[in-house]
Amino acid sequence: MKKFDLMRRYGVEILIVIFFLSIPCRVLAGDEAMPPSPDEQISSYQLSDGSLLGLYPARAAIIDVKGRVAQIFETPYRVYYIKAGMPACKEKIDKNAETETVTLPTEESSAWYVGCINRGDTVPVYEKLLPLDPHECLIKKLFIMDDAAYVLYGTEESSVSVLMRFSLNEGRVEQKENIVDACSVQGKLLLIEDAGDSLRLNFNGGTVPLMMRGALRISTVYRERMAVISGDDGNELVDIRLLKNLYQFSRESGLKVPDEYNLVFDALDVNPADKPLDAETMVFYKIFIDGSEEGRTETGLKHVVKSFKIMCEAGEYHVIQVERWELDKWKKQYYRANNVYQPGAVRIFVPENRIIRLSLEFDGQEFQFRQSVMKE
Repeated sequence: MKKFDLMRRYGVEILIVIFFLSIPCRVLAGDEAMPPSPDEQISSYQLSDGSLLGLYPARAAIIDVKGRVAQIFETPYRVYYIKAGMPACKEKIDKNAETETVTLPTEESSAWYVGCINRGDTVPVYEKLLPLDPHECLIKKLFIMDDAAYVLYGTEESSVSVLMRFSLNEGRVEQKENIVDACSVQGKLLLIEDAGDSLRLNFNGGTVPLMMRGALRISTVYRERMAVISGDDGNELVDIRLLKNLYQFSRESGLKVPDEYNLVFDALDVNPADKPLDAETMVFYKIFIDGSEEGRTETGLKHVVKSFKIMCEAGEYHVIQVERWELDKWKKQYYRANNVYQPGAVRIFVPENRIIRLSLEFDGQEFQFRQSVMKE
């Protein structure tokens, strides 16, 4: 009786829950056995565990392209894919000048192919052999621009990759190394490049340094102008038209906002472990920015941090030159240290809405600069 009362009271709600719980199973299940009805049409495509799925109104079906799909890219009229496997349409394989000497794969081997399917269809229009070994590289990204496939490939261990431009009409290949991520904006390339000592954003040839480090990615681009760069430490917002860093969001802690200064220089002598601490020598540094003397640090013992703060023009590069001055204990006056013991000039970028800390360490033999963004 209690069960009957429970069903009578909550029966409708229970049926609704059962109905909605059944939806994911119907939508996500790859159904190859059931052919689509004449009224069904694929609305979009999806990559799932190496398979290309065609999404119908109420279900998904695996599209057999005879290989493991690594990346897909949808346009208003077609879906493009890169796969490792056998050709799905042998009579439509195009060999280009770059791959004429490459032997077509046999049943025992496979190769990378770029192919496309007309939107709403399930049959490849063509597939083209890429000059890449599926056993030696990982396909990280694919996008289409100006009748060319842009393929970002590399290894799983490295965040730095190679961007290949593969002409879909002529089969011509061009490559650009030291690329972290890439996409197209308004028919132009937007790249994150590894410049060696830093990462930079490159939009159509113009560059701006990025303050974050590590494995970065282009998360999104708002209104084809505001690029959001994401990484382990947070996000960075860049205006790609003006090539200016607008803001950085840190996951760990907040970033200091400039008020009276946006550049902090500090210097410290690091005492070698095998030498006694020098508790007598007094030091200060003169600061030159873009060729002009701007001031000096306070005077202090070698092993005590000495600082200088200034407001520089934001959104610009600046050349920082510092001079080391030491106290002559016998003459009781300061003198400029020998050129051998002078740090070289360093060129830095001061972004908008951030404070840059430029730290200098001296171990008695070599100077070392370090640059960072100041946090709360």
